[in-house]
Amino acid sequence: MVFVVVKGTNYPDEFTVERALTDALSSSEETPRGAADVNSPPHACASLPSTGTIVPGIAHILNKRHHVRLMLMSAQELATLWPQHQHRCDGTASTEPRENQEPEEVLGRYQALIDGLYARLKDAKDPVLADEFDNAERELRALTATLYSSLCTHADGPEAAVQQLYTKHEDPDLDEDTRLVVYHCRALLDPEWKANERVEEDEAALWFCGKPMEATLAKYCGRNEKSKVIVKVAPRKGPAPSCEPRMRYEDQRALYRAMCQRREAYKQLEDSELRDRVVQQSWSTGRLLLGAAAASSSHSEGKRMMTSLGSGTSSPATLCTDGLRPIFPCKEERELPIS
Repeated sequence: MVFVVVKGTNYPDEFTVERALTDALSSSEETPRGAADVNSPPHACASLPSTGTIVPGIAHILNKRHHVRLMLMSAQELATLWPQHQHRCDGTASTEPRENQEPEEVLGRYQALIDGLYARLKDAKDPVLADEFDNAERELRALTATLYSSLCTHADGPEAAVQQLYTKHEDPDLDEDTRLVVYHCRALLDPEWKANERVEEDEAALWFCGKPMEATLAKYCGRNEKSKVIVKVAPRKGPAPSCEPRMRYEDQRALYRAMCQRREAYKQLEDSELRDRVVQQSWSTGRLLLGAAAASSSHSEGKRMMTSLGSGTSSPATLCTDGLRPIFPCKEERELPIS
């Protein structure tokens, strides 16, 4: 068996799958003449199927991992918002005996599943099973529907529930707290959520050293059963994938939180504090300017100043601040939520 290490193309990711040396990487129509593997036996080359390569399965795992990562971000928000949502529901709905499981127990299982999937996504060494993240999607949707049954269930099935969430999200009379919950429930229940960020499984290919892989894995690993190949998934007819993918969603959120904290620190500087600082700086600057002006003044003015100082009737130099314009903090930029 060969360990195929797949790295993310558009978004940072890394996982390992275990495949055989004789597994096909391209169909017979896509493999050019003369590209047959010289290291593999003749019967292995002759038994290559026209379809049924391992590439669509690996691309499917990559898409599911990315989709589960998006679902986990919404699931974590729903787990945080659950106490507030329960309080609103208890205040508006009548108290009835609960037929389902206790909400606290379901919430604990929900949080444990989120933490376990986050840890599994970070594990790049253990081989990933073909249906591992398909099962994770189903578990996340089932627990979400149990927690938010009033929003995520419909008598006509899951498709009607998703359509109901889209309709509710566009309702102008809906309060913002409920709209946020509806948004995250929609991201969890909709199987086509951000489908444009996925790789086309039928048109994908494994790229190795800037070239699409062809024939079988034995062409690149020889007869060594303990080889490890690092590949990327990208369209076969497109350009070679880039070396560095774009920034992760987690890094984008961390950067956005740091920017918001910096804005809050600037907001704490009120107009009065800024004005007091400028006045204090102007006092020190004004005293220096008055001293320089007094030293370079005319002789008659100098006599008058000396006379007033000798008589003890002089008043301390003052700075008129009536002409200072008010100082306001910087304009607040419009904060756009990161979805």
